[in-house]
Amino acid sequence: MQCENYTKVNCSKRYEPTWECRYFRLTCKFQGCKPCEQEYISCEDREDGLQSSPDQPLHYPEYITCDKGRRINQGRCPVNTVWGVQSFPYNGTCVQLFAVPKAFNPYGELPSCNGTVDGDYQFPAGYCRGYYKCKGGVATAVKCPYNTIFDTASKTCQPLVANNAILDKGTESELHLVLNNCEESLQSENREFRELSRNAEQLTNQMETTKMALMALQQQYNVTAETLKCENFTTVTCGSRHEHKWLCDYTRSRPTCGPHRGPTCAD
Repeated sequence: MQCENYTKVNCSKRYEPTWECRYFRLTCKFQGCKPCEQEYISCEDREDGLQSSPDQPLHYPEYITCDKGRRINQGRCPVNTVWGVQSFPYNGTCVQLFAVPKAFNPYGELPSCNGTVDGDYQFPAGYCRGYYKCKGGVATAVKCPYNTIFDTASKTCQPLVANNAILDKGTESELHLVLNNCEESLQSENREFRELSRNAEQLTNQMETTKMALMALQQQYNVTAETLKCENFTTVTCGSRHEHKWLCDYTRSRPTCGPHRGPTCAD
């Protein structure tokens, strides 16, 4: 009679909940409470494995991992250190931006090779330190070796040293101009992504501030037995009913009243 990991338990004919919101204590029990499904993501109708978080737009790198209808993990895909770009959920793992097909995620940078002749091509975004390969209609992202960039003329990665094929076609300053344009294109992509992330974080903070403000406002009001409406606490007599005087007395407020307890006048 103790808690064990679900992988070690056989419930047999007993009911086996796979989602937090299947537990009665987490269900919404009064009007105005935050629905449980907004707090806990469900994997009940999802395939096993890592996948995009359903609570976030596709240009967000958040993911969830499902196993047998349970959400066993959730997090944020890291920045790919080899390519120097953000990675996103794709095919059960976190994949760098240039390997995410646009057909799957419009914010991905891997073009479709449908109807394209087999060969190596520069990314439309202008990323020079890699290219994509078309073979049999399938696109694959390829990273150029260190200190090389993709040359659109020879369709190969060329070294950034003197007396090579790239420098033979122009001056060294022209080569640096090409490389700088390539880097600026990538930096622009990263700046756009960071701006989207900052906006999302600001919106989340604003929502939390609004939530606390509403809770503080609601603390000033009680429900009258006669009208069943919220009234200012100065005009309500609770009689034998319990009268809440502090935000953390409300059940729905307790998750936010841990280490950051709201101010109280009870003492």
